[in-house]
Amino acid sequence: MQVVTTTCITVLVLTTKAHSQPDTLWTNSVRNAGHDLQVICTADNGYVVGTHGWAGDEDRGDADFQLMKLDSLGNLEWRQFYPGIYNNGHGSDVGLTVSETPDGGYVLGGIRHGCVLIRTDDVGDTLWMRYYRDDGFPSPSMGSMRCTITTDDEIIFNTKNVIVKVNDEDGSVIWRQEFDDATDISSILHAENGGYFITGWTNEFGAGSNDTYAAEIDADGELIWQEAYGFENSDVSSRSLLMSNGAICIIGSARYGNGSYDTHPYIVQINSEGNLIWEHIYEEVRGVSVRDLVETSDGGFAVACHSSYYGLWRFDYFGEFLWRTSFGYHGWNPTISGEAYSVLLMEDGGYLLGGFSELGCWLVRTEPDTVVLPFELETEADYYDFGELDVDSTSVWEFEIYNTGRRYAVIDTVWFEGSNTAAFTCPLELPLRINPKDTCLVPVLFSPSADTSYAAVLIIPYGDRQALRVLLDGNGYVNSVSDEPNVLHEFALYEAYPNPFNSTTTITYGLDKSAPTRLALYDLSGREVMTLFEGYRQSGFYSVILNAGELSSGLYFLRMDASNRIFTNKVILIR
Repeated sequence: MQVVTTTCITVLVLTTKAHSQPDTLWTNSVRNAGHDLQVICTADNGYVVGTHGWAGDEDRGDADFQLMKLDSLGNLEWRQFYPGIYNNGHGSDVGLTVSETPDGGYVLGGIRHGCVLIRTDDVGDTLWMRYYRDDGFPSPSMGSMRCTITTDDEIIFNTKNVIVKVNDEDGSVIWRQEFDDATDISSILHAENGGYFITGWTNEFGAGSNDTYAAEIDADGELIWQEAYGFENSDVSSRSLLMSNGAICIIGSARYGNGSYDTHPYIVQINSEGNLIWEHIYEEVRGVSVRDLVETSDGGFAVACHSSYYGLWRFDYFGEFLWRTSFGYHGWNPTISGEAYSVLLMEDGGYLLGGFSELGCWLVRTEPDTVVLPFELETEADYYDFGELDVDSTSVWEFEIYNTGRRYAVIDTVWFEGSNTAAFTCPLELPLRINPKDTCLVPVLFSPSADTSYAAVLIIPYGDRQALRVLLDGNGYVNSVSDEPNVLHEFALYEAYPNPFNSTTTITYGLDKSAPTRLALYDLSGREVMTLFEGYRQSGFYSVILNAGELSSGLYFLRMDASNRIFTNKVILIR
């Protein structure tokens, strides 16, 4: 069982630590490209930039939607301009978001007196363009398109308080879901159950003024849960990221204090049910907008910042500051401003930062990030004696592993060493990720098959040449009094492992005498959703795998009936 990190509210002052930012590999820029850009990686290791910019005729006085394809060094390969539907030569089309489709094409989203989606092929040629303003869609003054994400045959986008799912074939609306007028949505993420996580800000409820907002909706846009985070003054979010451990990291800004200039970067991390894990206000820095973030290989994250000083910030798993670097006028390169909008993590551990200056859009590619954060696994016990156990019966022992470091650790294999190890098993669901300051329970089963002594060393490797070693021993024993094999002198339904789980978990139970037995799973309403076993069992120890299949996330109950006795346990499914 994994323990959620303790909730904390911290005002964090940035201090220089013994970590340095990576050096720059190359920089490149493209003229006539506007701000509010987004950069994505392509399958050929190049990049696509969605933005707006001049179409080449400076007398027109307007700007069009723009899509640019760059090679792996940031050199321009092709550029496409897309006039807005109501473009009359006196206004601008603002491209705000770009996504790649499964067929290698692109979806460019933006505003021009309303929301516009442009669907292209792999070289930017238009397949269709659709304009959304009528039928209750907000006008541009009420918010703009903030995010687009794609599925196999559908596109999801948002504008202010409206989420819309459209058909990839022609952009026709499948469904639209409108939230309270006091809610403003800035980001959409895929959820494992087929629904979506949304983040933004709201003044409908919360601590006061605008508060950072998060919610989960199902595949049809229906609300599952919603929460607000922050303080008495205004707290708003600009982007969110689904981390590899299932947590959601939200970046934005918060007004901490009463002054008009007391706006600081604000970062929140929550779990998939909306519970707060931690939140930080970075008090030392004012007037900095955090625009984009990416998870790093150690479980921390890097953030693109919009200011005249800092372009890229690096944090550990808990949001503690590691380093920051500048690509601004006060930095080493006068052609690049500090207005960074997009950040990507490269395969080698370096970063690709995208931003905007007076010359147009720019890209900075860095060397690999060499930050190595400590982690160490510890156990509560390194020796256990199972004692004497009846042959063909089973005993279970669980021990804890604790990660004492500041980055996650992964266990992807375990094994036993020794001269007589056949009686020992470790049914651990692998690979297992243990987050910093987190605890995991490890089960060990002892099932002797002969009247003899057993001894083993359980080896649990992790990291680089590191391993936990747990000594085990026990004795098989033939009980001459009983004629019944697999005798167990206990009636019990043991805790499932792992629990919570996301796909399968192992259920173990013991019967102290032979009896008709039934093991079933029930939801919160008391409805039976799965029968795990029904039949006659001899006394002994048994285990069964619970495969969640199409079950939705939530709390369920296991119920075992045998010999007119009932035992129940809880299990939690997290998608």
